[in-house]
Amino acid sequence: MRVTNKMLANSYLSDMNTNLEHMKTIQKQMATGKNFSKPSDDPFNVARSMQMNTQINANTQYNKNITNTINWLDTTDTALGQLNNVFQSVREKMVAAGNAAYGSDDRQKIKDELNQRVGQMAQILNTSFDGEYIFAGTKGASKPVNSVTDTSIINVVNPSTGGNITISGSFSGSKNLNYKIEVAGVDTSTPPKVTKINVSQSTDGGITFGSASSVDIGSDGRFAIGNNLFANIADDTNNNVAASGSNTYTFGCTTTGNTRLMYCKEDGTELDPSVDTTEFGMIKSSRQTEISQGVLVKYNVSAADVMSYTKKDGTSTDIRSLMQKIVNHLDGKDDTGASVSSDSAQTLISNDLSEIDDAMAQILKVRSQVGSMQNRMDSAKDQNEQSNTDMTEILSKTEDVDITEKTMDYATMQTVYLASLQTSAKVLQPTLMDYMS
Repeated sequence: MRVTNKMLANSYLSDMNTNLEHMKTIQKQMATGKNFSKPSDDPFNVARSMQMNTQINANTQYNKNITNTINWLDTTDTALGQLNNVFQSVREKMVAAGNAAYGSDDRQKIKDELNQRVGQMAQILNTSFDGEYIFAGTKGASKPVNSVTDTSIINVVNPSTGGNITISGSFSGSKNLNYKIEVAGVDTSTPPKVTKINVSQSTDGGITFGSASSVDIGSDGRFAIGNNLFANIADDTNNNVAASGSNTYTFGCTTTGNTRLMYCKEDGTELDPSVDTTEFGMIKSSRQTEISQGVLVKYNVSAADVMSYTKKDGTSTDIRSLMQKIVNHLDGKDDTGASVSSDSAQTLISNDLSEIDDAMAQILKVRSQVGSMQNRMDSAKDQNEQSNTDMTEILSKTEDVDITEKTMDYATMQTVYLASLQTSAKVLQPTLMDYMS
């Protein structure tokens, strides 16, 4: 085959373009630090790189989930420790109340302090983290529990003449009750003093009252109106009724009840677990988070988990009823607070103290479960970080260039390019014919 000058020139230009293309590729790799910049550069490794980036991004999110869960569990553990301290304080006060040297006044002071402790329990059980209540299950936007003190003020609205004064009013506490209080006895002192009253109760807006029961007023002006509530005649320091005219009396009553725990509905009203099963189920429900592909773990404990416990006889109850019984016994009443009990002090240091121990054992059990979850999250975090390191290393080997290697490749290509230029000068050597006209 005859090789012409044009063929030599075309062959040279083709080789030069190839060399320049190789130099361009190496320059781009060195500038970007990547082996490829578009799928067509290396389809197999591009697909592998995309898959690795997806896994690393998912792993980063798992790491955030684990970190948030660890912080959640740390907050939970702190709250449970505080709750255990409150119960320890309650236990110490109960032991003191069982002292034979303590009288009713001393027990009343202890009861007042325990009422404050009940409020503290509610505050702890309403601990929040990142805007959500940690013991509220999946109902994290609203409080799971609350403390309520059954109090209201009932004012005289229609004082009548004679020996009877009728006081009617709606009870504004947590219980849907109305009370009717009638004066049943007034002494002849000046000013007159109420010595006995009749108390009746209604649950239908005050239309129908039950039969009145006569109640003696104590020297402190305090009298029971039922349902764990008490009222005080507090018109003056001597608990006297102020006379505004002949046989006409005006005074007010303030009910002072015990503080108790209650579950809360979303609107803040009391939740009955046996009736409001849907909302209570949300409080009891588990929260889960994904810590690796397809691995979901529970990370919360609910208010029901903490408050419910099993007594030594195998029956189940919760700290709501326990704290109510304790304050009733400190009042010298039976479990329900409906009647006086001569055994209330003994019950405090026997049954109630035993139940306090059961409740504290439940708190410790739940706290140990939280500790186990914390350990698992710590291990998951270590595993996640190691996995992230390994995948990042594999990704780097797949898409990152070896700068040393590419520098040597670039130097080689420069040498080839310069040699090509030198060769081009000799592709078409001038002859004598070039100078003949």
